[in-house]
Amino acid sequence: MLKKKIPNYNKVSIKTWSHFDLKKKNLKSSLSFFNLKKKKITPKKLEVIALLSGLPFSKKLTNKLLSTQNNINKIIRSHNHYWVKKNNFGLEYCVFKWPGQNLKKADLEELLGFITNLKFKKFNILFDGCQLNPDGCVVIKGYDTTNDITNLRKLIRKNISFFPKKQSKWFHIPIGRILEPIGVEQFSKLKKFFQKNSSGWKHYEKINSIKLIHEYQWYMEKRKTLIQIKNI
Repeated sequence: MLKKKIPNYNKVSIKTWSHFDLKKKNLKSSLSFFNLKKKKITPKKLEVIALLSGLPFSKKLTNKLLSTQNNINKIIRSHNHYWVKKNNFGLEYCVFKWPGQNLKKADLEELLGFITNLKFKKFNILFDGCQLNPDGCVVIKGYDTTNDITNLRKLIRKNISFFPKKQSKWFHIPIGRILEPIGVEQFSKLKKFFQKNSSGWKHYEKINSIKLIHEYQWYMEKRKTLIQIKNI
C-alpha cells in the first residue's frame, strides 16, 4: 500500500462536488488571473519569484498531464478554460515575491546567495491522480512520501529572513483552470471523470534539479531562470 502523507486533497475536492455545477462566486479568484476581454484567454502579467522543479517534467509525466487536459476538454468543450503549456508544468516549493510585493535589493542578494549554495540529493515525488477544486483549478495530486520537499521548505524558512508567510502546503502540479459554469450535464460527466482518476497513477517522478524562477506572466508564460541547482 502506498504511503501517503498530508495534504488531504479530498477535503477540498468534496466542496467542488457538493454542488451541481461550478459556482460563479467560487470562480472569481480564478478569473482574476486572466485577461478575458480578447477572444484568446491569456494569463495576466503578474510578477513572482519562486523555487520550482519541472519546467518541464519527464516525457512520461508530461504526456499523462496532456492526456488529462485533453480528456477534460472533451467534456467541457467550448466553455472558457485555460490549460498550462507542457513546458510550463511546475511543482512549486515556495514563493519569495508575490505580485504587488517589492523585493529589496539586499533581500534579492540574500536569496541568490542562499540558493546558489543550496545542495540537495535527488528524490522521488509521488503523483497519484487529479482533482478539480471549487475555484475551477485542475491539479495533479503530489505526495511528499520522503519528506524531502517538507525539509527543504523548513530549511529555506529558517535561512531566508524575509520569507513571506503566504505559502502553499501542497505538493501539486496546476495544469489549468475551468473559468465558467459548464452546465449540470457536463458537470456530472466531469465528476465521473475525476472520481475515476482521483488515484491509481502511482507515478514516481525523479527530481534532479531545482530552479529559482523570475516569473513575469502567470502560469510561467514568460519567465527567466535565475539559478538552476542540480542534485549532488
